[in-house]
Amino acid sequence: MAPLPFAGMPHLCPHISFHENKEIAVTGSNLRTLAFNGIFWTAVETYGRQIMQFAVSIVLARLLLPEDFGLIAVVMVFISIANTMVDSGMSSALIQKRNTTAEDENTIFYTNIVIAAVVYAILWFGASHVATFYAMPSLKVLLRTLSVGIVISSFSLIHTTLIRKRLDFRNLFYRSAIAIPISGVLGIVAAYKGFGVWSLVIQHLSNSLISMICYWKATRWRPKWIFSTDSFRALFGYGSRQLGAGLLDTAFNYIYEMVIAKLFSAATLGYYSRASHLQRFVTNNFTSIPYRVAFPLLATVSHDENIVRKGTARLLKTMCLFVFPVMAGLMIVAEPLVDVLLTAKWLPCVPYLQLLCVVGLLFPIHVANVNVLRVRGEMQLFLKLEILKKALTVLAIAITWRHGIIAMLWGQIVQNVAALLLNIHYGGGEIRYGFLKQLKDAAPYAALTLVMAGAARAAGNVWTDSSLFSLIFQSVTGAAVYAACCRVLKLPEYAMVWDWLRNNIGAKKS
Repeated sequence: MAPLPFAGMPHLCPHISFHENKEIAVTGSNLRTLAFNGIFWTAVETYGRQIMQFAVSIVLARLLLPEDFGLIAVVMVFISIANTMVDSGMSSALIQKRNTTAEDENTIFYTNIVIAAVVYAILWFGASHVATFYAMPSLKVLLRTLSVGIVISSFSLIHTTLIRKRLDFRNLFYRSAIAIPISGVLGIVAAYKGFGVWSLVIQHLSNSLISMICYWKATRWRPKWIFSTDSFRALFGYGSRQLGAGLLDTAFNYIYEMVIAKLFSAATLGYYSRASHLQRFVTNNFTSIPYRVAFPLLATVSHDENIVRKGTARLLKTMCLFVFPVMAGLMIVAEPLVDVLLTAKWLPCVPYLQLLCVVGLLFPIHVANVNVLRVRGEMQLFLKLEILKKALTVLAIAITWRHGIIAMLWGQIVQNVAALLLNIHYGGGEIRYGFLKQLKDAAPYAALTLVMAGAARAAGNVWTDSSLFSLIFQSVTGAAVYAACCRVLKLPEYAMVWDWLRNNIGAKKS
């Protein structure tokens, strides 16, 4: 790959020249190459970002009490919902649209900024009501301060969308290579200086600001005084359904936090939020990368059912290859992991984490099937399906909350199984990729995961006095057994990933 054009500080972020109506030609022959190049650079960017953010969260967890993290969890619910509203689903609409114009791009740019300003005003005036509702006075100033990042990020949403649409994932890595270390160090230093909860605020806002500057520096795209009502109607027609589904999805991703915050103690919310954060950290890292690459790729060939079906099968199997063993492994090593990373004061979150890992096991199949509906533009069906699944979530909470957090988590597992069947029926049915075919594709990775889990569990009996040694030995044993089984059985996805890494990384070293 071409060397980085870093010739000094003015060129710290490389330039990309975007041209109107320039689309990437995707065919069955080059789909694999584009996908793996995209996955490589998306992985580099995502893991770089997540490692820094995870390091900050670990430092904070060791310095703060579970009650403090309960407070942060409530704030982030509203920030996440607000970010979804600002995007309005129009970024996905622009990626899905095959031929875009300057009118489309500028319309989205100004729409994002206006919505961000309105959302910020709502959060500013609503912060006191949120603090009163949850009986947490500190929420008022935290929510008002963190909401500034929403406005900052709105100025670069179009830049990130164009980069992803052009499949130029390398430039996302360049941005993170600058923004994440700087903001991460600021957050960590603030934590050690005794800023506590506010260290996360410093990290979040500085990351938003530096990222925005880098995106503007990294691309030649600049706004023009153009706003097209026709473009707005066309993009919002697709995006509004995506927005509705996105708002539902975001709100319901945090619905357990909202219910726990109201009905249980702040400490209980802190334990649940830490367990949920760990599970989502792992699950999202292993699913968001293939998904972020697959969506723009398959969107360009959405008219070809055969390619979409093959691409979806490859997406599902690739995610299962990683997510199944990692989720099962996290379930096995949950206790020593929490003890080593977060200290013994966080051990009450272990049973929460183990049950949430069962939910995480199903996530790859959810993602693959939902992606089909988005790629094919079936947003009305997509929205209806999301509403139905959220209704199931409400029902599960209504039945289980009286019996405590563990009962609520079992209800969450049952609800996810029901939602999975719905996703397969409608998503897989759209491209004639039904339940039995998906089960056949996922079965080998599920079987090897059981073997891996048994080996890791047995390895836990070797080190009983040290959480650190137990964690290392179980993790290494499980990973070695799983990799060996994949290699012996010559599973296609494992061989493909291994060959691609060997060829590309080997070529770079030489």
